[in-house]
Amino acid sequence: MSGGLLMLLAESTRSGAIDRRALLTVLAVSLLIVTYTINDALGARLSGHSGAYVAWMHVLLAPAMLALGLATRGRDLMLATARAHWKVAFAGGACTMLSYGLTLWAMRHAPVALVAALREVSVIFGLLIAAVVLRERLGRVRIIAVVAAVAGVVAIRMG
Repeated sequence: MSGGLLMLLAESTRSGAIDRRALLTVLAVSLLIVTYTINDALGARLSGHSGAYVAWMHVLLAPAMLALGLATRGRDLMLATARAHWKVAFAGGACTMLSYGLTLWAMRHAPVALVAALREVSVIFGLLIAAVVLRERLGRVRIIAVVAAVAGVVAIRMG
């Protein structure tokens, strides 16, 4: 799976070579994903209830997110944006809570490695949406990379 994602990184540059800064970014993000995945799995399992864990995570993160928004956007822009887009924000928040809750529920009942691999398949869905909805061209390297990533998920499941 990782090989397929690295192929997508290499294909995204004009020369086909992997940019070292981009590679370091990918590795840093990968480490962050591993860290939050382990944290999520432990938190969901120790809490005993995925829904309660999701609710507390959102309640505890909300003040920090609000403070960040106020610091970077200012009160007036935050209020104007909230008034103009509250329906979309509410729907997006509900979908986020639902998808996060389903992921944590799965981590309580299935091997974490499998759930984590499937969770990261969103990269593949993003590529498919780019091709179908945005009409971006999928080259041979991208198709091979997606197949490699899917093969990685299958290998984790079979292993």
